[in-house]
Formats: sequence, C-alpha cells, structure tokens
Amino acid sequence: MSFIRIIFFSLSFIVGSSVYGYCNIKPLYHIPFVKADGLMLIASELEGQEGYFVFDTGADAIVINKQVDQHDVLAFETLTGAINTSKIVVNKITLGNYVLNDIQAFAYDLSSVEKFTNKKLLGIIGTRFLEGEVLFIDNINNVIQILDRNQVKNTSGQQFITSKIWLENGVPIVPLKIDGKEYKFGLDTGSSVSVINNQLVKANSSVFSQNSAAVNVHTLDKNEVAHQQTVVIEIVQFGKMGIKNLQFGITELKAINDELDVKIDGIISLNQIPIKEIYIDFEKLQILLLP
Repeated sequence: MSFIRIIFFSLSFIVGSSVYGYCNIKPLYHIPFVKADGLMLIASELEGQEGYFVFDTGADAIVINKQVDQHDVLAFETLTGAINTSKIVVNKITLGNYVLNDIQAFAYDLSSVEKFTNKKLLGIIGTRFLEGEVLFIDNINNVIQILDRNQVKNTSGQQFITSKIWLENGVPIVPLKIDGKEYKFGLDTGSSVSVINNQLVKANSSVFSQNSAAVNVHTLDKNEVAHQQTVVIEIVQFGKMGIKNLQFGITELKAINDELDVKIDGIISLNQIPIKEIYIDFEKLQILLLP
C-alpha cells in the first residue's frame, strides 16, 4: 500500500441457530485489551515507550501519535473529510506477545483523541497487521487472539451465528439486512457510533424512525466535528441475529467509497452488537458471532 486510503475511526457521545464454532487449543498470539468509550485499547510498547494502541478493524494502516512532517505530506479520508499525514518507519511495536519490526506507518497528532480515552495513545492499528488465519475477539475476558487453523478444532456445542464477509485491504465488511434488503457495512472496533449513508436513508425513508437526538462525531481530524442527525431502525438482521432499535448517525460516504473497491452503505460499531465472542476467518471469508 503506497498511501492510506481510509480510517473509519470515530467517537460519539450520546439467538441464533447452531453452527460449527471454534475452540482454540493454544493461540499463536495473546493480546489483552481494555475498553474506553466503546474503543478497544491494547497496552503496548512503541520503541520502548509504553502506552496504548487503538485496535481498529476499520483502519487499513498503522497511525503513530506523532507530529506530521509538513515536507512529506500524504492525505487520507476520515468520516469528516481528508487529513494530512506523513510516512514513517517504526522499528518495533509490541502488542501483548505479538511483535512488529521495521513496519511502515503514518504520523498524525492524536492528542485530541487522548482526551476521550484518558489513556496515553501510541497510535492506531488495524487487523491486516495481525497476521494469522483466524482472529478471535473475546468481549467477556477482553482479549484478542491470533490463531492458525491447525491450532483450532471444530465444536458444535455453542450457538454461533455465521455470516459471509468481504475484506477491503484487511478491513472486514459485513452484510446487514434492513427491511429484507442486503447492504454492506464496514465492521469497526475503532468506533463508538454506527453511521449510515444519507442516500440509503432518503431512498428508504419509511423504514427509518427519525430520532430527536443528534450525535457529535469526532474523527482523527482534530479541527472538524460532524454534527449528525440520527435515525433508528426497528430491527437489523446480521446473519440470523436480529439487532433491535439500532441507532445510526446519518452521514455522506461518497468520499470514502471513492477510495474503496467494495462500496459500503454504512459503518457498524462492534460496540453496538450484543456479542460475547467474534471469530473472523480471513481464509474462508466468514465471521462467527456468539451472542
């Protein structure tokens, strides 16, 4: 990747059928996390400096909390517009027992994000940098594990919900059904709010209930805050799981979709999905959810 295309990252204030699931024997990598404002924060080291990385499935790059070199500027899209960053090389990042060496990253001042998390942020990292066949997120024990398939065995004792996915440069995109029609949504752990394309809302106005509440959406762009009206959908179908009364901020996604091969109709925050465990199978392009 020669440039950053998109980071979904945003902050906001305001039972299924039996299928085969996974039971890990021993993970390749074990990465604990804590939660802050709906975000997953991984205790990390960056070249000897301790702090936290935001684990963001909606990011296709590594962002380091560092001032931008104005002599070497590159642009990428956020929900509130394009921002400038600069390319750097990081010698070493340690996430749990997972280590990245000599990795390309991008510098951007994350001080405006730190005030929401109340943690020292070292940066943001997406799933494409955690190499393995299966990514497991345990929302009960607050841990991420990276598994190879030969370390995973099938079990049929739990009620998993399964769904196909698409991958856009490592960013998982999932199908959601609204009023019986299928739409594509980016699945984002780096967001505390779900958003939906305003064109979809206009075309299906009878499906959405207008909400008097609005949300202020903060992205990496420290100079821009999006004030978004919200709608509520009575039920959204994710595989065989129905999510009731899901709230979305209404936004414009044209600039983001211009950078994507797989176009999206919105972004759904993992924080708003009532699940205990999630498995993302990168080889089979499948996601499994345990409510």
